[in-house]
Amino acid sequence: MPVLTEFTLFPKLCVELRAKIWDFASQEPNRILFDSYRMWRKRKYPRKKANIPISDRDKIFCGRHPDYPNICRLWAVNRVPAILMTCHESRFWAMKHYSLCFEDQLHHKALWFNPKVDTIIFSDMNACFSFVWGGCFSVGHGPIPLIRNSLVMQVVERVVIQESIHTYWYQKAKEMARSFPHLKSLVMRTDNIPFEAESFYGWHSLSGRNELLPSIRVCLQKFWNSDDWKAIKAHDEMPELQIMTPVEMWNIGFAKPLGPSNKFNRRPRISKEKPAQMQPPRRSDRIKAIEAAREAED
Repeated sequence: MPVLTEFTLFPKLCVELRAKIWDFASQEPNRILFDSYRMWRKRKYPRKKANIPISDRDKIFCGRHPDYPNICRLWAVNRVPAILMTCHESRFWAMKHYSLCFEDQLHHKALWFNPKVDTIIFSDMNACFSFVWGGCFSVGHGPIPLIRNSLVMQVVERVVIQESIHTYWYQKAKEMARSFPHLKSLVMRTDNIPFEAESFYGWHSLSGRNELLPSIRVCLQKFWNSDDWKAIKAHDEMPELQIMTPVEMWNIGFAKPLGPSNKFNRRPRISKEKPAQMQPPRRSDRIKAIEAAREAED
């Protein structure tokens, strides 16, 4: 019996059954990777802004505002979900779960996002704070009030931070967690501080000396149990905090590239063999016949 590689009877199924299949396929989790970069030169304004006055927001994102010459911007890498491109019927049912988000952070660029199953991955804490501050920040000065106050934060339930978090960011964990009131899962790396640790010796900026400071786990759990979090949280569940190693992040898929095959695009290594190890050239039957005739004549 031949092996079936495709289901050719799918168009003949009833509409209700096809709708359930497309709805189930829309729940496949995807990943969106955010990273930050420093702008070293001015950018051109968007084309759709050619016939209208340029706002201060556009000047900031393009590096042309005189008050904010040095900014760090956000960029993203993701894949368009396949169910949105399969057919009109699949797109109709997928649009009930997906929407274009993060236009504020990416400055007129939006990404397809399903908050129920998709995961937001930040390369480091700079990218994370650039995201919660509206998509950019002033280098050496922090958030820009105009950008931060105009931000409309989308629903984000799953957050991953790839790079190991420096102890400097531990005290700022409260500000980061406050920006995600719908958070259900947070995954991060702390290579120097184990998950079980409650404190560590670190440099305190106010006292100017090394002191015993709380770990990031203690900082986050203390905030999630506070009245401030209870006032802004969108659900009753306590967010799940996971501290992973680089190998664990790779195995679970959080650190892998976003390509379709999850493989690096590397050129194959070509090893040059020595003449003694090289195989003799292959000769055709016609060449063999000519050589045999020459040997017979000799």
